[in-house]
Amino acid sequence: MGATGHAESVKITYDPSQVTFGRLLKVFFAVAHDPTQLNRQGPDEGTQYRSSIFYANDEQKAVALAYIQQLAAAGVFRRPIVTKVAPLEGFYPAEAYHQHFLERNPTYPYIVYNDLPKLKHLERSKDEQLAVKTKQGFPLFGVDMKVVGPDGTVLPHDGASSGELHVRGPWIVSAYYNDDRATAAAFDADGWFRTGDVSTIDADGYMIIVDRSKDVIKSGGEWISSIDVENAAMGHPDVAEAAVIGLPHPKWDERPLLIVVPKAGRQPSKESITAFLGDKIAKWQLPDDVVFVPEIPHGATGKVLKARLREQFKDYRLPTA
Repeated sequence: MGATGHAESVKITYDPSQVTFGRLLKVFFAVAHDPTQLNRQGPDEGTQYRSSIFYANDEQKAVALAYIQQLAAAGVFRRPIVTKVAPLEGFYPAEAYHQHFLERNPTYPYIVYNDLPKLKHLERSKDEQLAVKTKQGFPLFGVDMKVVGPDGTVLPHDGASSGELHVRGPWIVSAYYNDDRATAAAFDADGWFRTGDVSTIDADGYMIIVDRSKDVIKSGGEWISSIDVENAAMGHPDVAEAAVIGLPHPKWDERPLLIVVPKAGRQPSKESITAFLGDKIAKWQLPDDVVFVPEIPHGATGKVLKARLREQFKDYRLPTA
């Protein structure tokens, strides 16, 4: 199809008394594909995968153009919508083996990796769908992911167990150029690339990054996400900015120190912030101490410089130590 100019398309026959053309457009833009991708959809590339609506009459054309304008005006998508609206000049049914392909081939790799998870999530509530969309996502076909604990144990894909994310695949980096030491440190014995990201993977294969391995706090055999604690602290009405680092502890190896920049004119206390966090994170994740500073160091891109914070507080002693 890539050389014919045809588009991989679906012909929809519907009863206007049961469902409107506008409703079909809502499904098309919300579920069927990504209308901001030009000549590709997910792992598939080529002009046959262009985003197009082929209208059968002027009324459908007007509705489609108006709908796209509404989506653009509302800023629904972060990137421009590239969907074309064109007249239907002909429809060519696919070969017989393409018809009802999912039903006939439920274990086909493309179906398993790309289609079945989408169908499953369509049955969930909008809040549950949003929770999936806010994750980092699903691996491309051919890329494998696993989460590994501190002791090297492969952790279950349960959406809760967090560990370092390892990946491998035909287009994953295989070595550092002329740097054997860096290569040895970045790959395990089976060739998996250690990303340095602390992540969870759910039962459907969707991954979310919860921290960087160098920033996660290793406390009593458990990992505390500095990002989770920071995000919770940022919800306090008197906090302008927050950062969390791990400091040495004689019993737990490391415990979290919360570093806070108060909002102008505000004077929050350690007790008020700890109480605020009480029902937002687990008790064992609560910071052992809270310190207040006028500013937190940032890099050129705005990223918090945790290494500089560790240096600044290297001699700080936690009250629980």
